[in-house]
Amino acid sequence: MSKEYIQNELAKYNLPDAAISKMKADYMHLVVKDSEDTEAYLECKEAHQEVKEIRVNIEKKRKELKASSLEFGKAVDGEAKRLTYGVKEIEEHLLAQRNVVEDEKKRIAEENARILQEEEDRVKREEEARLEAQRKAQEETDRKQREAQDRIDAEKRKIEEDKEKNRMEAGRIEREKAEAEEAKKRAEQDEKDRVAREKKHAEDIEAAKKEAEKAAKEKIAREAKEKEEAARKIKEEADRQALLAPDKEKLAVLAQVLSAVALPEVESPEAKGILLWAKTDLEYVVEELKNAKL
Repeated sequence: MSKEYIQNELAKYNLPDAAISKMKADYMHLVVKDSEDTEAYLECKEAHQEVKEIRVNIEKKRKELKASSLEFGKAVDGEAKRLTYGVKEIEEHLLAQRNVVEDEKKRIAEENARILQEEEDRVKREEEARLEAQRKAQEETDRKQREAQDRIDAEKRKIEEDKEKNRMEAGRIEREKAEAEEAKKRAEQDEKDRVAREKKHAEDIEAAKKEAEKAAKEKIAREAKEKEEAARKIKEEADRQALLAPDKEKLAVLAQVLSAVALPEVESPEAKGILLWAKTDLEYVVEELKNAKL
């Protein structure tokens, strides 16, 4: 199909680019402002019907021009199928003849690969069996060596235990001897201490008698002094109460000052908790100052 023929057929659409450009210039600026813009609506409706008709005519012309092309395409496809059927029979026959040799080559290659894989698997199994036997033999050797070493260690421990028992026995005998000597010395010292205690006891009784007499005299003097001191304290307390009256007023003023303290505004929960704690303690201090008993 020549290029000239195609151009001639396309010209049958009878819609030059200039006509499309004119329609764009005439209609693309049209805008309906809102649902009340009836004038613009009617203008757009009329233009739309015109453009729609042109588009429908293009589609009709497309189907008309393509009809002959479709018929030609069907004829080409039918002839190709007929010729292909005839050639394919020959192709399939020749492929079957090729496969007589190629399938056998493929079978032989697959068989060789299978045999090679089986040999590799056999060698691998034998090597694994050899390594396993070697591992078991090594484990048996190690076990025997451990048992022999354990026997040697047990004999060494027995010798060491016997030595330790003998050493402990010798130590026990030595301790018993030293303890007997120490007990003898303690008995002699206990006797000396008993005689000294009895002498000291007699001396303590005599000293206690003298101390009792002295304590009785001191008690009489102390009681007289305590009565004098009590009278003095009563006088001092009366004087102190007379001096404390202005202090109570000062404490009351301080309570008023603390009550007027303005607490700051804070944001974080931690700061709010600390401020609440401070406020509570401040209120407690103010209350104590107000109720102070001097």
